Amino acid sequence: MRKTIKQKLEATLRIILAATILFTSFGYSTSVFANAPEKGDVKNEENTVGSITNAGDVELKKTVTKTDEEGIYNVTLTAKGKDKVTTESQTADIYTVVVLDTSGSMEEKVCVEWELFFCTEKKDIKYPEAVKGTKVFANTLLDKYPNAQLALLTFSTDVTEKRGFDNKNFDDVTYPDPDGLTNLGAAIQRADQMLEAKKKDNPNAKLYMVILSDGYPERETVNHTTATNRAKNTTGIEIYTIGYDTNNETKALLQGVASSLDHYSDANGADVAQKFSDIAGSIEVSVPAATNATITDVIADGFTYVEGSADPDTATVNGQTISFDVGTLTKEGTTVSFKIKIDKDLETGWHRTNDIASISYDESDEPKTITDSSEVYWVQQEYDYTINYYQDSLDGTKLGSVTGKAVKDTQIATSDVKINKFKPSTGYQDGVIVTDMPYVIIDGENVINVVYSKKNDLSYTVEYYKDGEKISNDSENTVTGQTFGNKITEDKISKNKYKPLLGYTDGTIETDMPYTIIDGENIITVCYVKRTDMSYTVKYLEKDTEKELLDSEVRTGKTYEETYTETAKTAPYGYKLVGESTQEVKVDEENKVVKFYYEKKTDLSYTVNYYQDSLDGKLLGNSTIDGKTFEEQVTADEIDVNAFRPTGYKDGIIATDMPYTIIDGENVINVVYSIKDNLTYRVEYYYDGEIDSSKTEYFENVTFGTVITNYKDKLPEGYKFVSDNAPLTIEDSQDNVIRVYYETVPQGDITPPNTGINSTNYLPLIYLAGALIVAISRRKQEN
Repeated sequence: MRKTIKQKLEATLRIILAATILFTSFGYSTSVFANAPEKGDVKNEENTVGSITNAGDVELKKTVTKTDEEGIYNVTLTAKGKDKVTTESQTADIYTVVVLDTSGSMEEKVCVEWELFFCTEKKDIKYPEAVKGTKVFANTLLDKYPNAQLALLTFSTDVTEKRGFDNKNFDDVTYPDPDGLTNLGAAIQRADQMLEAKKKDNPNAKLYMVILSDGYPERETVNHTTATNRAKNTTGIEIYTIGYDTNNETKALLQGVASSLDHYSDANGADVAQKFSDIAGSIEVSVPAATNATITDVIADGFTYVEGSADPDTATVNGQTISFDVGTLTKEGTTVSFKIKIDKDLETGWHRTNDIASISYDESDEPKTITDSSEVYWVQQEYDYTINYYQDSLDGTKLGSVTGKAVKDTQIATSDVKINKFKPSTGYQDGVIVTDMPYVIIDGENVINVVYSKKNDLSYTVEYYKDGEKISNDSENTVTGQTFGNKITEDKISKNKYKPLLGYTDGTIETDMPYTIIDGENIITVCYVKRTDMSYTVKYLEKDTEKELLDSEVRTGKTYEETYTETAKTAPYGYKLVGESTQEVKVDEENKVVKFYYEKKTDLSYTVNYYQDSLDGKLLGNSTIDGKTFEEQVTADEIDVNAFRPTGYKDGIIATDMPYTIIDGENVINVVYSIKDNLTYRVEYYYDGEIDSSKTEYFENVTFGTVITNYKDKLPEGYKFVSDNAPLTIEDSQDNVIRVYYETVPQGDITPPNTGINSTNYLPLIYLAGALIVAISRRKQEN
């Protein structure tokens, strides 16, 4: 072996000498090699065909780079395509939920026909335009995307699915009448659930939500922000919103719900249909420039595919040809890669890595092709060998290595290895070669291993101390037959061999453990001290029930017989502390318990507010009731609903959910009075001072304060009208009466007109007044 290495060295020196003479003789300096290629270098690393400048363009880029492993090269192919915009919904399923606000504020009635001072016909001018807008949206979207699927949700206090997904417009949908509150969050949540279900069936579907609302949510069962964030960020829905005659607060809310500011629109009755149409027109679907794309590369001679380096889910390897199914191309691009390995015995020079790379796809008749020009510079291979030196075993610490180079089949003998080159300074025997010798160099990893074993005739002694004084005998506590570097763990030490009976911990090993045996004196020290690992528990309990109100806390690391101070936690919501806020704790037993007690607050109160007509009406007064306990329930029977009842109003109605549970804060119960609408009145007819009860008229369900100006005229022939007490204002009474008086007409008198019209009609009060003036005038002339 030594002769072989020597011969190699002499041959190498001869080559160097010859090269030196050659370059010197021709006047060259070593600077000629400044730009010379090095082994493994790559030139023309990147090659590209195509571009992504215009819609529908496809680009294929190929890059060859060397890796950290000699002779291994990474081939990367990136394909990109620039999307095209389509109006054909066949390329992507479109699902859209239209969400329409049908709360009470969506109705705006105005008078369209008058008779004198009275409105005889009113018409809603707001809600029908919103309904019309949703239908315009559906028709516009279906014109653009005939396969689109649309659904309609309406919402007020509750959310109603008026029509599930269908490939048709809303002309046959029955829209509800406006009523109730604006529960926007629940509507967004329901629409999200409908679209999420479609996404599970079709992950590539395009999802849209179009919301129209006119008011800020008064009382939501679902938070609109939470529902919106989930719809946009989790389900991936594109949201459009329309603010219909909104204020600034509602506008800001709906802008936040929309996917972006340009997805929000202001609208009124005159343009709401156009706003819906604009949204439908803005919905666009992009289609990829290429589908079912396949990238193919052919590896050149002198290189081979590195097994397993390509993704098995997309790559097909057939000899020197590798194909990748990359599917749809986007502008972000799809990158595939694999590795190739050079034949290390190739002659020195440049070698082309691949022949042809190409991409084919459905939208192209011919593949785009790259004629590869990437090349690798290679130097004919010499093989490395390594002599490794290990501590303890081949799985132990690597102490060092010696490297060399040799041609294939060279033999290395035992005498060529310096076995003690990295021998540890203490505790180890001479090195032993654990590789079969002589070693023959191969085309691969060449390793010779040397292992150093530990000394195994050492010992250790355990010494015991109490309060710093040694109390043990070494001869009784020495263990022999120990190996250098062995770990002595705590379980090998009898820690309580000399433990005092009371007040001390188990023996504590003061020496770092596990203890490592050294090539010298080995001492392990055990000491006994007072326990510092005591603990006690602090509990926070409800008085009388012992129920835990706050999490218990365990105090650890306490010293035996030491005294500690504990402070009570802030009382839980609705509770107050009972007794002192601090306690002294002496740690004189294990698992001691310290208790702080709390009881419910009993000094709370609630206020009853009394409103006229509605909660937005006049506050008539209030009353406060003290001495209430936290979580106590107040029943409806305890509320004096008529404490502030106005004249002409019904008994008060409690507008707060009952029974009401007292909280630790402001407690309010609201009572609302509604005006009476069940009062009565009658019209009595008197003839020559005598009532004719058979002619009395009775009227029911009249509202307090109503002014009655008309009544039926019952003037028989031969009588004339004298007087009445109209108009009559309805009072909170069962005796609201209009009295009409007639007298016999003397012969020759002219019967004056009166407030009665005839047996079937009524006259306005103004006509009655005019008739009376004429009658009085004529009477004066006769007298």
